[in-house]
Amino acid sequence: MTKAEAEEKEKLLRESIVDEYGALVEELAPFKGKQSRVEELAKVIRSWFADADAELGAVATGTKYEAVLGAKQLTTLIGINAAFALLGKAKFLQAASLTMKALEAHLQPSALSSIISKARTGSRTLLVNPLVNPRPEK
Repeated sequence: MTKAEAEEKEKLLRESIVDEYGALVEELAPFKGKQSRVEELAKVIRSWFADADAELGAVATGTKYEAVLGAKQLTTLIGINAAFALLGKAKFLQAASLTMKALEAHLQPSALSSIISKARTGSRTLLVNPLVNPRPEK
């Protein structure tokens, strides 16, 4: 396969992926508003069992559906004082990381702004728009 043929094959593959993505986004668009409502309702249902045994699941029943909640997921907790004692100061500081939420809880905004910086390293948004004059499929 020549370089030109490989480039054309890659171009066609990319076009088909973009078109499939666009078709799926378009197909799911009517349901986008419902997703936030689904999340709100799930939060309410979970709140009903906030004090339930973490090891056990639970069931909430309506007239047409039942919502089955599983046991709570395991979360790893670190004993900070014990980790510091085992690692020592130097290794502990190398291993430790801070979250923005934790810093915001303990620092004034002026102090916080003096120690943080921002860079565009996060994910990108991806929007899809139908072409006004689409090319016919080959």
